[in-house]
Amino acid sequence: LKVAQCLEEALLQFDLRNSDLRRRSDGLKYVVKKFEELVYEVTMGLQRDGKFDEVAAAAPVAAPDSPPSIDLTVMAAVRERYVWYDLQREAILKQSRDVAKNGKNAVHSLQRGDFKRCA
Repeated sequence: LKVAQCLEEALLQFDLRNSDLRRRSDGLKYVVKKFEELVYEVTMGLQRDGKFDEVAAAAPVAAPDSPPSIDLTVMAAVRERYVWYDLQREAILKQSRDVAKNGKNAVHSLQRGDFKRCA
């Protein structure tokens, strides 16, 4: 559960927009929610049966200051590369939109007979 929660927190730092990676990230949110519900249901079942104390005593306890399950420096480096890639992608998309817009304007100018503007 901690690993999934840590990964979810790390992915929240990304601006994923509506990509396939965004859909997978959203899927992770549902997995974390299912894990949390499962932990809750097991805990309630153990409390109902009166076995919660003995199971909790036998369970390993992580130190409060233990490092996160995922290396955040690696995730920060991945995020920087993702941001750089996304900026390059947006610049290329803008250029391609400009080309398409200029082509559309040239066609409209030809249809109107405005040969100066279509060049």
